[in-house]
Amino acid sequence: MQRQKGGETSGTGSTRPLQQLKTDPGRVGPSITHYEVISKLQQLRQLNLPQGPLSSTLLRDCCRRYRQRAAVENAYEIRRHPASLRYSLIAAYCWLRAQEITDDLIESLIQIIHRIGATAGAACSNANSLARIETSSER
Repeated sequence: MQRQKGGETSGTGSTRPLQQLKTDPGRVGPSITHYEVISKLQQLRQLNLPQGPLSSTLLRDCCRRYRQRAAVENAYEIRRHPASLRYSLIAAYCWLRAQEITDDLIESLIQIIHRIGATAGAACSNANSLARIETSSER
């Protein structure tokens, strides 16, 4: 494992909190659990970022630009900015990232519900077929 510019690590091992928040969990499965994604969301919510003021259209567009900028810069580059810009970049990134993670969790929940419905539907269909077979064999 080598240290890169800005103190971030490469290879296997622990990563910085900002890097952990930047990682996209991908599809939830055996290697990625809902608990990991939920823990990221809890970390972001612990920041207690204001919800109301950032929801206006003008500020939302500004936040998107700041978020994109923070997403491509590493921690070292972000630390080099003046404090006002650095905190604005991080706040915008975290606020929008929390929304993205929430949306991903909701989408995952919807997929789980659809799978449960499909499985239940198949089980009911099998039970109905079995009942018809039993009824016809009794005659």
